[in-house]
Amino acid sequence: SSLGFDGSHDAKDDDDDDRCTITGAGAGTAVFASTSPSALTLKNVVLTNADDGVHVDVTTNGKPYRLALHNVLLDALADDGVDFDVDGADDFVGVLRDVVARNNGDNGVHGDVDVDGTSTVTFKNSRAVDNADHGAFFQDESSGARTYEIDESLFDANGLHNLFIDADADAGAGDLTVRIDEVTATNSNTLDGAIVTHDGGELDAKVTRSVFNNNGRNGLSAVTGTADDAAVLVENVKADNNNRHGIASRHDGDGLFTFGAVNVRVVNNGGRGLTAVTDDANAGDMLVALTHVAAHRNGDGGHCATWSAKRSTGPSPYYTHGFTFENSSNTRLRPGNEFPGAAVGAEHFHCDKPLSSWTDGFILNTGWLSGLTDMNTERADVQARIVAYWVDLLSIGFSGFRVDAAKHMKPDDLVAMFAQLKAAMGGALPADFITYLEVLIGGEKDLLMCTDNYYSYGAPLTQRLRAAGLDDADVAKIKVWQAAYPKEFPVCGAWVVPAPRMVVQNDDHDQQHDGSSSRDMGDKGSVLIKDKDVGLHRHFEVLLFNRTDGDWAIKVVLSSYTFMPDGAAGYPDGSADCAKCVGEHCADCAQSMPATTWDADACGYNGLDQNWRGGVYTYVHRDVAIVNAMRHWSGLPALHDAESLGLAAQCARRGA
Repeated sequence: SSLGFDGSHDAKDDDDDDRCTITGAGAGTAVFASTSPSALTLKNVVLTNADDGVHVDVTTNGKPYRLALHNVLLDALADDGVDFDVDGADDFVGVLRDVVARNNGDNGVHGDVDVDGTSTVTFKNSRAVDNADHGAFFQDESSGARTYEIDESLFDANGLHNLFIDADADAGAGDLTVRIDEVTATNSNTLDGAIVTHDGGELDAKVTRSVFNNNGRNGLSAVTGTADDAAVLVENVKADNNNRHGIASRHDGDGLFTFGAVNVRVVNNGGRGLTAVTDDANAGDMLVALTHVAAHRNGDGGHCATWSAKRSTGPSPYYTHGFTFENSSNTRLRPGNEFPGAAVGAEHFHCDKPLSSWTDGFILNTGWLSGLTDMNTERADVQARIVAYWVDLLSIGFSGFRVDAAKHMKPDDLVAMFAQLKAAMGGALPADFITYLEVLIGGEKDLLMCTDNYYSYGAPLTQRLRAAGLDDADVAKIKVWQAAYPKEFPVCGAWVVPAPRMVVQNDDHDQQHDGSSSRDMGDKGSVLIKDKDVGLHRHFEVLLFNRTDGDWAIKVVLSSYTFMPDGAAGYPDGSADCAKCVGEHCADCAQSMPATTWDADACGYNGLDQNWRGGVYTYVHRDVAIVNAMRHWSGLPALHDAESLGLAAQCARRGA
């Protein structure tokens, strides 16, 4: 009923590796199993010099089938290292442990399973490297539950996918569970580090503690088309330097799709990663800054759920954020706000309280803005984590950052962090360093700018920066956004912060959303996507660069996109195309903008002056009149030949 071979017991094998070598003498299959056995076990064996190393072709009618390979080397075979084809009415279990499949002509490991029962495949502590096609390729159309566990294994430098789990199936296929843990899948020649494709039954995929770097296409992919629910969780994963995406996930079915990512690093993917962009920009004497939201994280402020008593709390009720119930899987404590990827947890936030006053520094600093978890930046460890992130940004070519919602961090905390940054950079801020603080000023101008108090970002902040060891050159690099421009500047009646340390702009991104900003420009400025008047908006953008009543060193132009009634107001990820929607929920579909913004032929305002429409990128920074205003401000002559400005020829006819 079964076939087993343990090479360590072969007295004729005279080498010292406790493995017997089976050779096919250049043709045929080294080990072949067909219908009769109910199990095949190979242990301590080297298979080489054949077509397939192991070929299993069985039908499980009457009995389950078990395939087990332990301590097996599959080396330089003409076709597959292992090739198993299992179908029939009963269950299948495949266990490959301590297996090395290398230098094979097709796949390192190939399995094709289609049984009416369950299928379970375990690939543990094994390697599939330098194979011509896939490192490991599993196809499974079984109608019972399908489980794949890939653990502590290496897939490297294979010709196609390093690891491919293909669970596409007809209707009636079983649920699929995938667990990938402590896997390294790198350097595939043309395709993905690891890919799971799934159609039919529910999907439960979890990828943890793994690396997917330097692959020919994506680092890690999950593609589902099931009508049932699908969930993909990626945790503690690195996916860097892949030719397309670090992590790619797509759901084409009607079921609920859930994707979660915790502590994930994806850097320099798509062939145009962050360092490639910053390197190119810096080579062209262009500085690149990044917006950093340090004051808060996404959270559940005001969503404190009350549960009835449970055993761990005795008779007391149970309170948690965000309607969570079970204890944290990280701390084993009651659920709290935890962000392990950023090394911050519940103790690093201020207590949940509403931001109920805009003129009280204590509330501005500790209140939860719109329910967002508020970082406790008074803590030394929180400051150190933020500064470490700043150093990372500078190390990959950024020249600085815009500090979002800066007024929700106490000025003394910002001073401490800039002093730490200077020390971390060797005792001096870089020569090209630039940052500016977003301090939105409304009725609280006296607190935030005009009077001498502990919560002022005006003259008192300048004094504290100097007291912390920053010299005048360093202080000049730390600027403040002049929210009062263009209606009422200088907001205090005099320049309490010199104009060269102030940053000005016409419309800003918050003004595009109703209720998101208290900034009032009156008739002195224009919010393009609200006013829908290209001529008016162009006028104020040109004025921004031509006016001489403030010696500003930084002037900001907003290029955005026009909103639509059925969406296109959030992050432009391109994930929602309502035209492709099928099913009962299409009426609720919210359109999103495509993630790719680059268009070599696009001109300023993108034809909106002729035909206003939603879902269009504005390309304000490509308008010829605005570009020439920038040139005038910089002391350069105007150029009306669009191609001399780096624009498409047709752009000269617009905005000249």
